[in-house]
Amino acid sequence: MLDPDPSLPPSGSAEQAALVRTLDTTADLPGVSVPTLVIATTLDALLHPDNSRYLADHIPGAVYAEIAAGHLPMIERPQEWQDLIQTFLAKHGR
Repeated sequence: MLDPDPSLPPSGSAEQAALVRTLDTTADLPGVSVPTLVIATTLDALLHPDNSRYLADHIPGAVYAEIAAGHLPMIERPQEWQDLIQTFLAKHGR
């Protein structure tokens, strides 16, 4: 269900932000056993690409890609975003 006012943060945003302070799942990364594509956004004001690089470096066999976009590449660069995902899925038989 869509949030009623798109100018407001989505419902659950505060709860998700609170988890950042209390939940650390980095020890689980080596146990990820499915094909994984990590896409970093190089112009993101919220998350530095180093965070995405860390994920890719610690998930076995992960593929790392970058998009010159802010926090919402699916809106800012939808074709590039879609191409990365479709190429990755095609390579992995999905």
